Amino acid sequence: MATSVFNIISKGAACRRWFTDFPRSLTTTSSFSAGSNWRYEQGKSSNNSSYGPLTDLPDYTYLDGRPTELSLAQTVRRIGRINMAARVMNLISEIKKSQENHQYKLEIEEKEREEILRRKLKPKPKYIQRKK
Repeated sequence: MATSVFNIISKGAACRRWFTDFPRSLTTTSSFSAGSNWRYEQGKSSNNSSYGPLTDLPDYTYLDGRPTELSLAQTVRRIGRINMAARVMNLISEIKKSQENHQYKLEIEEKEREEILRRKLKPKPKYIQRKK
């Protein structure tokens, strides 16, 4: 009887060891995006707080037409978008430079091929060969 109790305890320890090897965030449920696919298909943001009139427009307006101050969050978003646009422009210019560099290298290779073909020995013309 003692051996059977020992076997059960050792199997339980092995089972516990097996379960502790995996992370605790193991889940079997699928992620649910709460309508983000529908909003994306409609041309809207995937969540309502990333962009749109509720986040981009001011919270209030003055009746006399003065411009309103931007909130801190609006200022941060605006600066982030300016930085992103600058980065995009920088990357586009790098792509254009690399395309120009590639085209220049292709032209140099073509000129080198033409120069090699020009320097190659050519057969004598037929009228010179007949004189002999």
